[in-house]
Amino acid sequence: MQLASAVNVYRDSSAYIIHLTRPADILDDDTILDRDPKSRYPSLTAQSWPEIEIHEHAALEAMTWTPPFDNPLPHPTGKSIMIIQGWLLVGGSEMGMLEILRHFAERGYRVTMVLTRFRYPEGMALFSQVSQYTNDIHTLPAFLRMSDFPRYIKYLINSRGIESVLMSNCQLIYEILPSMTEQTPGVAWIDYVSSIVALFC
Repeated sequence: MQLASAVNVYRDSSAYIIHLTRPADILDDDTILDRDPKSRYPSLTAQSWPEIEIHEHAALEAMTWTPPFDNPLPHPTGKSIMIIQGWLLVGGSEMGMLEILRHFAERGYRVTMVLTRFRYPEGMALFSQVSQYTNDIHTLPAFLRMSDFPRYIKYLINSRGIESVLMSNCQLIYEILPSMTEQTPGVAWIDYVSSIVALFC
C-alpha cells in the first residue's frame, strides 16, 4: 500500500463513508485504498509524485509580556468570555463556533473574538454574522507581529475582565498555552474540537 493512495482516499468525501462504516479493515484492504486514486489520477506515479520542500524550523522573535504602553479601560462589569480561532472561514468548526457565540451573546455575555490568521476575503467570510453578536473582534495579523500576539491577548484578558477563553483550531495558542496559563492565573482555557473524521484528532 502506498502512502499516496491512503492520503487521497481520506481526502475524498466518499472515503469518509467507507471509513465510518468499515473502521476495522479499511487499512488492511488495499483494493479500497488503491482503486479510487489510481482511477482518478492515472498519471500520478511514484516517479511523478511532487516533492515538497521542507523548510527548516525558525525561532520566533524574542517575546515579552510587558505592554508597550498603558491603555486603562473602565472596570468591566458582567460576564465576559474570549473566543480564539484561526479565522472566519465558512468551515465546520467556524460554523460551530458561530453558534456558540450566538448562545453566549443571548445569555448576556460580552464576547471578545480573537483571530490569529488573516486571508482576505475568504478568511473573513463569516465576519458579518459574527459582528451581529460582538463588535470586539481583533484580527491580530492585520496590525501585530506574531511575537506581540501573546502580550496583546493577555492585555485583552486583563482589560476586559475575561475569566474563560474558548479556543479552537489554533496551533499558535496550543504552542504558547503553558506560558499563557502562567501569565493569566484564574482564567479557564477551554479547547473546542470539531471534526467529521473519526481519526482526525
